[in-house]
Amino acid sequence: MTIQAENIATIPTSISETKTTEKKSLPNSFNTKLKTEINQQLHTMLEYALLKGLKTPENIASLLESSKMSDLLLAHNNLIETIKPATPQSILLLNTLITSKNKGSFKYLHSAPHIRNLMYFTLAILATIIGVSLFPQVNEDSITSGVLNSNG
Repeated sequence: MTIQAENIATIPTSISETKTTEKKSLPNSFNTKLKTEINQQLHTMLEYALLKGLKTPENIASLLESSKMSDLLLAHNNLIETIKPATPQSILLLNTLITSKNKGSFKYLHSAPHIRNLMYFTLAILATIIGVSLFPQVNEDSITSGVLNSNG
C-alpha cells in the first residue's frame, strides 16, 4: 500500500489545522436568559455578603458594571468564594422565602419543599394524637397508671 503524493497534501500537519475556524454561538435568547440569571445571583450574593459583613473583593463593583460575560463569571466566582459555605441557590431560596408575596399564616408551606413536608408530617402526627385521645379506653385511670403499667 503506497501513499500517493496528492493524498499527502490533504493530511493535516497539526491539531490546529483539524479544528474548524467557525465559532458556533449560542442563541441570543439563551445568552440573555443566562446573563439575567447570573446578574440575579450576583446581586443576591453581594447583598448577602454585605449584610453578613463578609469581606468582598474590591474589583466586584467594576466587574458588575461590565456587560462582558467573562467579567460577570469572574465576579460570580469571586462572590462564591466569599460566601462559602453558602451557595447561590440556597441564598436565592432564602431570599424568595423572605420576600415572598404570599402573606398569611401558610406562606412557608408553599415555598420550601422540606419545610412543607415537615409541616404536613407534623399535622398528621397531631391528628393521630388527637384521634387516639378520643378512644373510650383513654381515660383518667389509664393516664394516671402510665404506659408501662398498662396491660392489654
